[in-house]
Amino acid sequence: MDNLSVIDLLFFINFAWLATHELDAIKHHEWRIFFYSLPLADVTAYRIFTLVHVPLFALIIWAGQSVAFQAVFSIFLIIHVGLHYYFRKHPAYEFNNWFSNLLIIGGAPLGGLHLLALAI
Repeated sequence: MDNLSVIDLLFFINFAWLATHELDAIKHHEWRIFFYSLPLADVTAYRIFTLVHVPLFALIIWAGQSVAFQAVFSIFLIIHVGLHYYFRKHPAYEFNNWFSNLLIIGGAPLGGLHLLALAI
């Protein structure tokens, strides 16, 4: 724990923030946006969406040791808000409450704060 920098701590907070959003994404059936035009049963799409997060999160944790990856991740958190803005009119979009929006939008300033810390 002595080697944990503020930059690493910000990255871990950002990762936890995104992971929490993904929990909320399961509640709001986000897979229905990704698999909208595919002929998959809803339960199959849910299982695929959920299981894909295991290697994705493992990759983020492993690659998070790299400052360059951390920067890309923080940029993604900012872009992620734009993706949700783009899909907000999608018929399957269900993130229409303040808490979901906090988890989505909150990632952008957190990513920006991490990028600022990297630049200092």
